[in-house]
Amino acid sequence: MMKVEPQTWKLEEAVKAWNDRQLWVNPEYQRGPSWSARQRQLLIDSLLRGYPLPRFYARRNVGKGLGGGTSENFEVIDGQQRIDAMARYLDNDFALLDPTDSHVALPRSIREAPCPWAGKTYAELSDELKHRLLSVELAVVVVDQKATDEEVRDLFIRLQAGTALTRQQVRDALPGAISEYVIMLAGKGGRGRTRHPKFSVFGAVDQRGSSAEEGDDGSDKFHADRQTCAQLLCIYMRLRDTWQIVGPRSRQVDELYHEFTDFDVAGPVAAEFERILDYCTRVFDMRPRQRNGRPGKVRKLRLFSLFLLLFCLGRAEVPVERFIDDIARAYWDLPSDKEPRGRVLAAGSIAEHFAWVDHEMGTRLDLPRRDRRRLFSDEEKQAIRERDEGRCQVCGEPVDESDAEYDHVKPWALGGQTVVSNGRLVHQKCHMRGSLALQPKLSAAG
Repeated sequence: MMKVEPQTWKLEEAVKAWNDRQLWVNPEYQRGPSWSARQRQLLIDSLLRGYPLPRFYARRNVGKGLGGGTSENFEVIDGQQRIDAMARYLDNDFALLDPTDSHVALPRSIREAPCPWAGKTYAELSDELKHRLLSVELAVVVVDQKATDEEVRDLFIRLQAGTALTRQQVRDALPGAISEYVIMLAGKGGRGRTRHPKFSVFGAVDQRGSSAEEGDDGSDKFHADRQTCAQLLCIYMRLRDTWQIVGPRSRQVDELYHEFTDFDVAGPVAAEFERILDYCTRVFDMRPRQRNGRPGKVRKLRLFSLFLLLFCLGRAEVPVERFIDDIARAYWDLPSDKEPRGRVLAAGSIAEHFAWVDHEMGTRLDLPRRDRRRLFSDEEKQAIRERDEGRCQVCGEPVDESDAEYDHVKPWALGGQTVVSNGRLVHQKCHMRGSLALQPKLSAAG
């Protein structure tokens, strides 16, 4: 049986042993250093924040030294990338990340916290921070030297074979209000405890082939539902802030969790989101039954477009509650053979599908949703140009009349009025090109 001994090494001691080749890796079964600069930066940042690291594994080797004595060294079994990052940082090979950098995806609470080591190399740290780093204690499992090479390699393989967390499981563990909010809305399963969802609509979505993210191991039946909920929340938050449709890919959803750590789950934004989810659930509850008498699964794009439609109706002050049954009947009467097909998480696909839904629903329902007058008059255009001092309200550059267009600030599709106070001067290339429903301005991320 393999004998092991738990030990604690100071970071300074471990790096010195690494540099002196007393701590080494076996190239026969281990790859060389492969971490990116960002991974190394995050490791050192974690150490300075006091975050614990996973255990290291090493095999003790004792042999004869000069003069008849003994020499001791350690073969790293697991932890090579971490040790290499520590050694490189102490050698001033790289500077640390700056949490305030907009390109660094960290939770807002972390970005706003004091970070005296931001952007600094090891040499630039204060003496107190250097001491803090060098004194970090590393948990190490030392394998007895009598362990065979086969046992060590078998242990290495088993340590590397652990199941990684999915993107959604990582989000579930992030600090801030969004993670718990999504779990509350869409549910979470697991051994010994199940959190049932507040809204069942996510369970009606056909998840097959609809996500570019990795799946889970099947132990949590609400895993994909939380992912769909997070994607829909991402669409909603960007839409209400920018009037743009974005594709809720992994990076955009991650940014949602990082940006809105202080999200008010009892505030008006959450209330509107949940009100629309309730309407979506009621519409989905009325979906057609299959031959077995059960309602079928629905494409994710169908849910996204329904949500956008109900959002638009609500913002246009349409009494959705009064028309919800009519909306449901018309929605499930849409001709599926003419339904656009596209990549579920692409902004263009969502916009195209929503445009189709909006048009088809408009032919089936007579809902009071838009100003009957779509275009600004010549007098209104002149008043808007004078107020905006002849500059584009998107890019800020002067606008020649031959290149001018007059845009609704609150989109016409959402009930925006065709009046001077709701108009703005823009270049043709900067124009959102019609209503949100018909041709929304898409996020570059989509």
